[in-house]
Formats: sequence, structure tokens, C-alpha cells
Amino acid sequence: MATIVLYHINTREVAIGIELAAFIAQLKSAEKKAFPKTEALDFDVELKKRNTNLIAMVGISPKAFVPASSLLVSYLLYTHFHGTILLHKLCTVERYQREGHARHLLTILRDRTLNQGFKTIQLWVDEKRLAARSLYESMGYSEVHRVMNYYGPDRTGIKMA
Repeated sequence: MATIVLYHINTREVAIGIELAAFIAQLKSAEKKAFPKTEALDFDVELKKRNTNLIAMVGISPKAFVPASSLLVSYLLYTHFHGTILLHKLCTVERYQREGHARHLLTILRDRTLNQGFKTIQLWVDEKRLAARSLYESMGYSEVHRVMNYYGPDRTGIKMA
């Protein structure tokens, strides 16, 4: 089973009392809206894998009467192998974009994995996703390789580390 760590959007501390099934439904919905069908992850499969890890930011619905009514803000999913972290997915729900949540999740990922002894974080990004590339570059990632048609016809993938 995957490791899932949720942080509250306001306090930036670990969130507890979240209804997991509802949260996963929000993940699936956000994934479908943000990525082409060919790139969308199947969270029912991914979250069953032992070396899969999910870090997410959540908020509490203003209409909620109980803390379990969470709102997905941003998430990242990564795996690890041979001392390397592979960032599979980073996504911020559209209405929360440009507020620093993705940057905060990348910082959490870096800090958590360095403390666990991992040396490298790698990721792939579509050449045309300029905002994502800019974020990664501002966090110290740089291009190490390009693959033409990685994401499909005329969609070059850039490997960064």
C-alpha cells in the first residue's frame, strides 16, 4: 500500500481526520481535468503499490461541519528505486494555482527524501508545459535529456534532475 501524507493548506502541518475515499475521488477528478487521458494515472492501481508515495495539500470546505470534508489543493506522486526518487506527477487544482502550493510540495519532497538518504530526484516534463518547467528550474532542476515524441506525436519529453 502507498504511503499517503496530507498537509493542511493553512497550517502546513499534517492533516488528520480526512475521509480517504472522498479524497481519492478528488484526486481522480483533478487528474482527469489537468492531464490528457493518455497521461492520467489510475489511482486505484498506483496507490496499491508499495514504493508509491503521495504528498498532498488539502483545505477544509467552508461549508463543512466536520474536518473530514476536505478539499484537494495540490498533490504529487513519486516512487523510488536504487537511491533515486522519480517524481511521477505534480498537480495543483486550477483555482489554487500560482499560490505556491506546488513549490511547497516540491520542498517537502526534497526535505523528506534527503532525510531518508536519497541523493537524486528525477522527473519528466512536457517541453510545452512552460509554467511547470519554470517552476522546476526555479527549484534547481535542470535538463539532462530530451526524448522526441515521449508524450505522443510532436510532444517532446524533458528529463530533469
